[in-house]
Formats: sequence, C-alpha cells, structure tokens
Amino acid sequence: MGDAVDLTLFNALSLLLPPVSELYQDLESQLKNERRIISTIFDPKVYDVSTPADPPARVFPSFFVDHVESLNEEQQLMILHGGILLIWDDKRLSWNASEYGNVKEITRRKTQLDGKLWLPKVNVLVKTTCYFEYDDYPYDSQNCSFIMYSPFTIDK
Repeated sequence: MGDAVDLTLFNALSLLLPPVSELYQDLESQLKNERRIISTIFDPKVYDVSTPADPPARVFPSFFVDHVESLNEEQQLMILHGGILLIWDDKRLSWNASEYGNVKEITRRKTQLDGKLWLPKVNVLVKTTCYFEYDDYPYDSQNCSFIMYSPFTIDK
C-alpha cells in the first residue's frame, strides 16, 4: 500500500513539473540574457565607475548593528559596531526587460563584477551616551538613541 501511494504521488508531481530539458533551456536563456545585460550596461562608453551619474544616483542607506561592544552603566556610555547597507538607483545601470527575455534584475557576487561597480564596505563604530533609568528594575527597558547624518550632501 505504501509503495502505491508513493508512486501515485510521484506521478502527480511529474505531471506538474516541466521536463528537465525545458528547465535547463530556461536557465541557459536566463544566463545568456544576464551576460548580455552586464556587457551592455558596463560598456565603458556607457558606464564609467569614476564618472558621477547624471541625474545623480539616489542612495538609500540602512544602518545595522552587528554587536554591542560595551555598555558602561556608570559612565552612561554604549559602544556598538555595525555597518551601513547602501542601496542606490543609478539610471545608467538599467535596461528594457523586454529586450532581454524579461529579465528584470540580476544578482552577482562582488567578485563576479570584477571592479566594474563601486561597492564599498562600510563599517561603523558608534560611541554614544545613554541615560539608564532603573526605576522599574527588573522590568525596565533602556533606549539608547543616536542620529547619523552626513555633512556631505550633493544634490543637483
């Protein structure tokens, strides 16, 4: 009885899945289109990493905390390590998806782009004061806030 159920389930799944050759062709087509996109948008005549975008690229930074190094209650001081994830929209790095097999996005490792794109690694060390209040101990919670900003703002 168990074998019949397994066989029936396998047959039902095989009806739902496309043949392996079809999946391989789809993947091969996807990769071919991605390679075409990369060679087109990173053409030195179109994109130069050292030349600013026009219009300027919009950058969306997100801060994340990696770990808290120390928390000094007596000095009311917190030190934490983190990083900044930078996401930007550079119009020079866009394409018409319909011309490339409807590929809308590509994902590559930094090493696969071979220096064609500026990909900074940003680490942050924050040292800030925190006012600790223990009125509700042991049910208290602490809130340490800080503001990050850049004195360098470029806008056209």
